[in-house]
Amino acid sequence: MPTSETSCTPEEHTVYDVIIWDPLTASSNLALWCPLCAECSGLNRTLKATRWKDGKTTCDQPRRLYGLTNNALLVSRVYVCDQRHQIIAHDPAVLSQVQDVFFIPFLLFHKVGITRELHGFIVSHANAGLTISEIQTLWLQTMYDVYGLRRAAHLSACTANSKLCTSYPEFEQRFQNPGEKVIASCIAGNYFKKEHLYTKRMVYVFANFNYTVTPFYTLNQVTALKVNSSSLWKLL
Repeated sequence: MPTSETSCTPEEHTVYDVIIWDPLTASSNLALWCPLCAECSGLNRTLKATRWKDGKTTCDQPRRLYGLTNNALLVSRVYVCDQRHQIIAHDPAVLSQVQDVFFIPFLLFHKVGITRELHGFIVSHANAGLTISEIQTLWLQTMYDVYGLRRAAHLSACTANSKLCTSYPEFEQRFQNPGEKVIASCIAGNYFKKEHLYTKRMVYVFANFNYTVTPFYTLNQVTALKVNSSSLWKLL
């Protein structure tokens, strides 16, 4: 319950979520191997936990992730082997060693990253037939709805403490919306992960339905596939 000492600053309602990622110390039975030692000398040297990517120095900044209802900061542990190789806990070589042990709550691309929650949101709506632009719009509306709840919570806290409300920051779309490339990467990644299932289904469909390939040209000179049975699209 708010008290007279409760702060009413907008910052309390606009902070990012934080993901703490340190799989090595999360399990006493887990051993992680240095990928650089394995690549250079073929030896398996264990990693030990050292500092955090927590923003204390310019070299140790956390990764920023897009989220479904709020953006997040990925604060990862830094590991080191006896050869002084430094490996970040979210390095792909480390993630590949723990993916069968821990649920990985994020997905990283070259420059940006997203939470698994947002990834599931994107893939689910893409499977439902929404376009990339429609997914962007729906995601942005979801983010804006939560922004409204946080703003209302700020005003409520000020009222409960009989304090004058300071101005609440405006919703800044340019810092929220992931680009089309990020959404497209999620859709493509999900497809390639399940490519064998799609291939199996296509083999079944083409083996059980009559079809003809009819070339015709649009303005983009695209060759299209004309299917004689409308039932085919229901299966796909």
